[in-house]
Formats: sequence, C-alpha cells, structure tokens
Amino acid sequence: MGENDFGEIYKNVFHDNKERLAEFRASHQYKQLTRNGVVWEYFSCGRGEDTLVLLPGGLGFNEALFLLITALENKFHIISPTYPPVKTMTTLAEGIAAILELEDIRKTNLMGVSFGGWLAQCFVRHYPEQVSRLILSNTSGPDGFSTTTVKIGVFSARYFPLSLLKSANKKRIMKLISPPDSERGFWEAFLNEKYSYHITREDMLSRMQNTLDYMSNYTFSSNDLAGWRGQILILESSDDLAFEKSTRESLKLLYPSAQVVTLRNAGHAPSHRGSPEYISAIIQFLL
Repeated sequence: MGENDFGEIYKNVFHDNKERLAEFRASHQYKQLTRNGVVWEYFSCGRGEDTLVLLPGGLGFNEALFLLITALENKFHIISPTYPPVKTMTTLAEGIAAILELEDIRKTNLMGVSFGGWLAQCFVRHYPEQVSRLILSNTSGPDGFSTTTVKIGVFSARYFPLSLLKSANKKRIMKLISPPDSERGFWEAFLNEKYSYHITREDMLSRMQNTLDYMSNYTFSSNDLAGWRGQILILESSDDLAFEKSTRESLKLLYPSAQVVTLRNAGHAPSHRGSPEYISAIIQFLL
C-alpha cells in the first residue's frame, strides 16, 4: 500500500491517531524470519535493557498495538510479531522461539493480548525457561469458548463469501474495540485498510484453526507451572465484551498467585487505546 492509498483510506479521519500511525510506520521497519517454510514478520524496537514480547490479538497484526508499543519502547526492547497463517498454537509458539533465537534473547518478559494471551499461555508451557514474567491481558484459558462455536467459525472462514466474511469480522472487531466516538473513524479506517490490503481468507481461517486447536488440545491446571519461578500479572476489564465474568474468574483460578488488575470501563481492548492506567500497570509490574 502506497502513501496515496493511505491518504485515501484515512482521508476522513481527523483524530491524532492518524498522524501517530503514520509516524510509527515511518520509524518502525519490519524484520523477517523464515522458519520451516513459514515467513514471520516482526518488530524489534525500543531502547530498554529488558525485552518484552508483545503478542497481538486475533486480528493478527502487531501494528494494532502501535500505541502500546510507542508507550513502552522507551523502557523496554520490544519484540512484536504479526502471525503468519499456520494451523496450530504449537507452530506459533515455535515461531516466537525462533525469533528470540535470531535476536539472541535467552529470557524475556511476555505479554499476550486476547488471542495473544492464549498463545502466551501455550508458549510459557512449551518454553518456561525463556519467560521471566508473564502478562495476560483480556484473555481466557482454553475454556473461553465452546468448541462447537469455534467449529462453526472454521466452517464460515472456509466457505462463506469472502466479502461477507470480511465484513462480519470487521463488525465483530469494532464491537470488541468499542472506541469512543472521537476514535471510531480512525479504527474503522484501520480495519478497512487491513481487510482490503492485507488480510486473506487463509489468515482468517488460520486464526479460527488456532482457536480450535487451543480449545480442543490444551488443558491447563493451577499446577502446570509449579516449577516455573516467574511472576504473572492478569489484566482484565470489568466490562469485557469477549469474556464473561465467570470466564475471567476461571483464568484467575488457573493462576492463583498472579497479581490482578481490574480496569473499569476499559472494554476488551485497552491495549489498542493506550490508556495511562493500563500502561502504568504494565510498567509497575515489569520494573
């Protein structure tokens, strides 16, 4: 996508986020890694001594966290991937491990947002020695959704008309982000850009397959990480539209020693908003 396309897509956006995104893109370049025939793109940025791996949500694009990355990169070395279209959480975890190997990072802080929180929980069980602190933001354990619902999602991603599928996904994500009116135009334009120029049927099918894999093939218990000496922070919102209170309580039961910060009126995606309370909780936990 060229500068003219950016100008056209965002022409009716008057929020500061438009300029912030343009500045972010100008100062952050993607790095690439190919592992087992799969191409990974990721950001490696920031000036801190400690590394923080930021795993984005189900949209799959690290750029959706640009406000969060901008807020944290002065204090941490940030690694943040965009997910390639693969079928299993194990393959995603292996890709993250390969990026850390390439970047010569032996131990890291790990933060997962929504879908990224699912992947973070898988990663810390596959590679516990590589994680020092774990942040689970607006996410759930493998019991977050019924497998029947997810199987319907897999079928839809495989067979529904592409235009209908993209439109439904955009509406769902906008509902989850729930931006204030002042930011709505920006996020609508951002999603229009991603679904017009970047997201394919294969990408959408892959996220549903990953979700089904997580819900079907992973079972966690409060004793899983008994030998792991790291610390855990759970960031949740009291009004999260994606995960009901009972689901959020189940996550806390999985990690009884975790610190918990409950945000009020933050919705499902405070990671996309860069609120001071949210960022402060992350920094206080990691430093």
